[in-house]
Amino acid sequence: MVVCDSPEFVAWRPDFSSSGQSSPDWTKLTCAGVQLCNSMEWTDWLEEFSVQVELCEQCGHTHCARGGYVRISRLASHLLWTPPRLEDPDDALEREQYAPSPALREHGAIAVALAEWENRRARFLDVPPADEIPRTERRDLAAAWALSAPFMSGDMPDSAFLAMVRERLIAAEFATSEESLSRLQALVTWFASDQDAYVDAELARADAGGVEVLYLDLPDGRKTQLGDWRPYAVHNGCLTLAFGNQWLLSPGLIDLP
Repeated sequence: MVVCDSPEFVAWRPDFSSSGQSSPDWTKLTCAGVQLCNSMEWTDWLEEFSVQVELCEQCGHTHCARGGYVRISRLASHLLWTPPRLEDPDDALEREQYAPSPALREHGAIAVALAEWENRRARFLDVPPADEIPRTERRDLAAAWALSAPFMSGDMPDSAFLAMVRERLIAAEFATSEESLSRLQALVTWFASDQDAYVDAELARADAGGVEVLYLDLPDGRKTQLGDWRPYAVHNGCLTLAFGNQWLLSPGLIDLP
């Protein structure tokens, strides 16, 4: 996950000559060198389920280029960027057309500080205030969490996901393997029990040593066959989601199983 507390705005001009249009002045949104959006001015930010943040750089029209989509929701003091929601996730053409943005594919979920969004949006007339952006639901959080796993693409974690973890789990750092699997099962059950429920939690810095580390045998094709994943933490006596070593959700989401 990339948590962006200091977004940067970079002025640039795409070349629209091939489409017979004059070339506009655009502004990229970046964070720590990662491009999140190529046009703050022309992006349709209020699309509820699939915002195209990487527009065609020959014409600027939404949906012209394939891919470059995100779903944006409001998670307490951050805007959470996760893969777009699809009408038919099994439709290969739809998955290709609405493929997640490069930033999501390469770095996982994105969280942009809401205060910075509000401070900077005055520069861009069509950028909405954060309170007009839909709130984060459990399914959005599940997508963000799944992106952090070494073998997931942002789809809803389910029984097949748990079976894959069980098959590939070598050891856990703090809990036993069975305890860790039980906790993952509890989180997946929590996601599925009410996918449309709003999430009342905040991204917070993880305390040193508070996040569980799972050691996994990664799928073939990876450069190394041994990897690790930091999926959850025990926070103030409760089980909660973790995103790497640095971030978790506070307060905790559910009681320890």
